[in-house]
Amino acid sequence: MRDDSTAFVRRRTRSNESPLVALTRVLRDAWSAESKGPRGHAPGLRGVFADRIGRRVAPAEWIDCRAQTLTLLLDTWLRLPSAMRSRPVAGWLVDQADPLWADLLSAVIEAIESGGSAIDRRLGPSRRAADAVRAFIEHRGSEAEVAVPESGLGHTYESFVSQYDRVERRRRGVYYTPPPLVRWIVRNTGAVLRREFDRPLAWIDPPSGAGLEQADSASSIPNARSPAPTILDPAAGTGVFLAEVLRAAHGDWTEHASRDRITAVAARARWNAMAVDLAARLRGFEPMLPACAAAQLHIAAVLRGTGFDFRTQLPLTVRCRDALRGPEPYWDYLSEQGGAMSDATVVVVGNPPFSGISENRSSWIDSLLRGSNGLCDAARDSYFHIDGVRIRERKVWLNDDYVKFLRVAQWVVRMVGRGVVGYVTNHGFLDGATFRAMRASLFTAFPRASVVDLHGNAKRRERTAEGDPDASVFGIESGTAICILRRGGETPGVRMERWDLRGSRAHKLESLDRVTLDGLARDTAFRRCAVAGPHFLLSPPSEIPASPPETSWRLPEVMPFSGTAPVTARDHFVVAFTEGELRERMDALRDPNRSDAWLRRTFFHRTRSRLHRRGDTRGWKLDAARVRAAACSDWAEWIQTCLYRPFDRRCVFWADWMIDWPRPALDAQWDIPGNLALLTRRQMLPDREPNFFWSSDRRVLDGVIRSDNRGGESIFPLFVRDDGAIRENFSPGFRDHVARALRCGTPGIDAPSSRDLLAYLYALFFSPSYRGRFADALCRDFAPVVVPDDAESLAARIRTGRDLLDWHIGARHPEGPLPDLHADRARIVVEPGFPRFDDGRIRMSRGAWIGSVDAATWSYRVGAHQVCRKWLADRRGRVLNDDDVWSYRRLIRAIDATIGAVRDAVP
Repeated sequence: MRDDSTAFVRRRTRSNESPLVALTRVLRDAWSAESKGPRGHAPGLRGVFADRIGRRVAPAEWIDCRAQTLTLLLDTWLRLPSAMRSRPVAGWLVDQADPLWADLLSAVIEAIESGGSAIDRRLGPSRRAADAVRAFIEHRGSEAEVAVPESGLGHTYESFVSQYDRVERRRRGVYYTPPPLVRWIVRNTGAVLRREFDRPLAWIDPPSGAGLEQADSASSIPNARSPAPTILDPAAGTGVFLAEVLRAAHGDWTEHASRDRITAVAARARWNAMAVDLAARLRGFEPMLPACAAAQLHIAAVLRGTGFDFRTQLPLTVRCRDALRGPEPYWDYLSEQGGAMSDATVVVVGNPPFSGISENRSSWIDSLLRGSNGLCDAARDSYFHIDGVRIRERKVWLNDDYVKFLRVAQWVVRMVGRGVVGYVTNHGFLDGATFRAMRASLFTAFPRASVVDLHGNAKRRERTAEGDPDASVFGIESGTAICILRRGGETPGVRMERWDLRGSRAHKLESLDRVTLDGLARDTAFRRCAVAGPHFLLSPPSEIPASPPETSWRLPEVMPFSGTAPVTARDHFVVAFTEGELRERMDALRDPNRSDAWLRRTFFHRTRSRLHRRGDTRGWKLDAARVRAAACSDWAEWIQTCLYRPFDRRCVFWADWMIDWPRPALDAQWDIPGNLALLTRRQMLPDREPNFFWSSDRRVLDGVIRSDNRGGESIFPLFVRDDGAIRENFSPGFRDHVARALRCGTPGIDAPSSRDLLAYLYALFFSPSYRGRFADALCRDFAPVVVPDDAESLAARIRTGRDLLDWHIGARHPEGPLPDLHADRARIVVEPGFPRFDDGRIRMSRGAWIGSVDAATWSYRVGAHQVCRKWLADRRGRVLNDDDVWSYRRLIRAIDATIGAVRDAVP
C-alpha cells in the first residue's frame, strides 16, 4: 500500500497539482465520508470556530478548513529547521496553540517524529488517508533540501491556496505581500514612533528589575516618555507584518546593546524579557484558520531566529477572529488601557484585502462606515456624509474591504487617542469621487499623512513617463498605495505629503528598500500637499483643480431628472445579437425537459459569490426565473432592442424578473414617443481624454461608455413624465439663464427648443476646447455647462449638435461615400487575431477588409471603447451578414464625419 500511495503523490504531481493540494483533497474526502452523521467532524470545535468568526459554518466548510490546516501544518513542520523541531520547542508550540488546531499540530509532530509509522486517526481517518499522509512525509523527507528560511514561511499559505482554491483566494484577497513593502511599512512606522512619539527603541522598552546583571544596570538605555505601543493587524493573514515587527525590534535592541557594550549573555536575557512583553502587545486577527496556524509557526520561527529561549509561554499573537464582524476583538485591548488611555499608543499595520463586492457584511461595520454606532461623531467620521450632508456620488465602492479596514483602523486610533496606521491599500480612494467623504474624514482624523502611490492600475492603463506600462507590485489589476497616517504624538501641526512611484515591479520594490520617509522629505521626492473641499484630494496646492466658473451649471442642475443605466448582471444570457439567439435561450429556460444543472453548465459558467450557485445572484435565482418564464405565455413580447455599446444595437429580454437592476423610474421615460437621452458619467480617469458622452433613442444598458469600478453611466432623458403629463427635462432656472444670456424675446432671437438645447449640450461636450478647459472638473464631477452670451455662437453649436445626435442614434447618415469593402469570398467571418489595422485598412480576416480608413477613425474612442475595433472584436468568430457589413461601414463613416464636424465647429 505504501508504494501505491507514493505513486498517488507522483501521479498528482504530474497533473500539475502539488502533493500538498492532493493530500488536502484526500483528507477532506476521508473526513467527509467519516462524518456523515448529524454532528459531523469535531462538532464542538466547529461551534467554537463559528462563534469566533461570527457566522454559521457548514460542516463541509469546517471539514475543508481543518483539512487545509492539517496539511499546511504538516508541510510547514517538515520545512522548519531542525532546531525548531526539537522536543522543547515542539512542546512549547503545542502548549500555546489555539484549541482549534492544537490537536492537529500534536498529531503532525507525532507522525513526523515516528517517520510516518505512527499515523493518528486525526490525520488518517481511513486507510487511504493514512497511507497518503505517510507517502507525503516520505516524499518531503526524500527532497534534498526541504527547510526554508523563516522569512519565507509567511508566504506558504498563499502558494497553497492559489492552487487549491483560486476562487476563494480571490474572494479572500490571499495575495503574497512582497517583503520590501512589509519592511518599508514597519521600518518607517518605527521611525515615526521614534521621531513623533518619543519612543527611542520604537517597539520595545528595556526591562528592569530582578534577574538582570548588576554590571549592566547603569548602561545608557534610552528612556521613552510614552508607553510601549500595542501593534494590531486586523487582517493578519500568515503574520508577515507582526513577524517583521519582531525582527525590527530585535534589530533595534541588538544595535543598542552593541552601542552600550552590554554583554552577549545579558543582551540575550534582556531580549527574552522584551520579547515576552512585545509578544503580549502583538495582536493579529484572521478569520481563516489555516492562515492562523501558519502565522503562529511563522512567528515562532522568527522568535527562534532572534535567540528566544522558548521557556516562557506567550499569548496567541494571531487570533482566529473576523475583525469586521464587531468590536469584541478590540475591547480587551481598549479596556486594558484603563485610565492610561491618554498616554496609550496604538499602531495598526497590514495589507487588508481588496474586494469591491465585499462579502464581509455586518451591522457593526456598516454603522461604523456611516459614523452611526453611538461611539462616533457622524458629522466627523462618516464616509457617506460631509458636514452631515449625504454625498450624492455612487456609494457601492465604499463597501470595499480595504475601505472597511481603514475605517476600523481610524476608529481604533480615535478610541485610543493617538497612534499610527501603516497600510497597503488600493489607491482608488486617493482620487475617486466616490471616496471624497472618506478622504475628508480620514485626513481630519490623521493630520499627518505620508502616502506612496505605487500606481500600477491596469484598468486605467497607467504608464511611466517613458511610455512603458506601469506595473503592479501585486500582479493584480488594481493600483496600490502605502499609507502612513499619524494622530497625536509629540509633533503638532498638519503635514500631508505624497510620493508617486512608477515603473517596473522590480524598480518599485528596489526603490522601497532604498528610501525612508525622512530621506524622501529631505530629497523633496515627497510633495507637500493640501487637502481641501469639495474633493479633499491629496494634491500639491498647485495641482488642486480650479473650480468651474461661477456662471457654469452642473449638468444635474440643467437636467434635473436622471437615472443610472440598468445592469442585467447576466448580459451573456439576456442580451444577444439577434432575436433568434435570444428566443433559443428563452426556449431552453422554459423547457421542462432541461434540468437546472444543464442550464448552469451551458449558460452560467461562474459564480459571483460562494454564497450563490452558478448564475444566481442575491436578487435572482435560476429556479424561480424558470417558473416565471414557464408561466408567461406572451414572453416573446419582452424581446426589445437596446443600445449596448456605441453604434451597437442588440436584442434584450426586457423583463424586471430577468434583470437585477432594471431602473423602473428611468425605464418609464422610454415610453415617451421620440424621446432621446444624453449618456455621461460623473467622473472619468484623470489621465484619459474626457470623452465619456453619447446619446440614445432607445433603452441603454450599463457599459455603453465604460465598464469599470468608477461608477455607471448616468442617463439624462430629454423628456420626462410628470403626473401623467410630458414635459422637457430642463430646469426653469436654466431656461431663465439661457433667456437672459441670449436676450431672448428681442427681435430675431427666439428661445431654443428642447431638442435644440440638447443639441447645444451635445456639441459643447464634444468640443475639444471645452474638454481641454474643463479636463480637471470632468475627472471629478458631472460636466459643467456654460452658455454663450450671443445667439450666433449658440446657433452654431446647435447645428453641430443636431448632426452629431442624428449620426450617433442613426436617424440620419452623414453624406459621402461609404468606405470600400473587399472580400475574397461571400462569407465574411471575423477570424481569431482580428480585427487589425494597417495601411488604411481594417482587416476582419486574411481575405476581408474595409479600405480607405483614416488612422484617426480607427483609433477613435468613446469612453473606454475604441469603437471600430470593439464592434468587430465583439463579433469575433461570427459570420457577418449583409446588414452587419452595411452597419459597420456606416459606423466608420459616422465616426469620420464626427471627427470632421468637431474639428470644424465653433471653438
